[in-house]
Amino acid sequence: MEYTWYQLIWLFWIYSFGGWCLEVVNAAVKRKKFVNVGYLNSPFCVIYGFSAVAIAVFLPEIQNSLFFLFLGGVIIAGFIEYTSGKLLERIFGRKWWDYSDHRFHIGGYVCLETAMLWGVCAVIMVRFSNPLLLRLIARIPGLIGKICLWGIQRSGVPDALPAAETGAPGQL
Repeated sequence: MEYTWYQLIWLFWIYSFGGWCLEVVNAAVKRKKFVNVGYLNSPFCVIYGFSAVAIAVFLPEIQNSLFFLFLGGVIIAGFIEYTSGKLLERIFGRKWWDYSDHRFHIGGYVCLETAMLWGVCAVIMVRFSNPLLLRLIARIPGLIGKICLWGIQRSGVPDALPAAETGAPGQL
């Protein structure tokens, strides 16, 4: 399947928001209070967006092979999570997440449990949620969709600048 840039940008922001929601719920359950996860004040965890777009671009051709689709999701998202973790630590001098207490982790940046979850998510995304989201995105009138994306992107970039300057990660 081929995607337009417009569709990929929508998928990026939708999955970034969805990832933020999952992280907030996870943190709230663990700490029994609301925690704004990530380093942005806006409701986005962009590592989810990057992973979802990479999965959308590279895996649709193998959607009929659940095993390889799952494996592709594990590899792609694991690579993005590991690379992001290393890069953020190198830039800001601290880890933004740490799986060192999990079994089968690599440097604390990725772990088998999370990688397996990404594999399941890849199957769900490619087989079910991406086709549904693309149908919904197609229903948004072009100009309104572009204005919405412009607004979302404009809110995310200025929001990231103070965090980049201070190196202050969220509460993960």
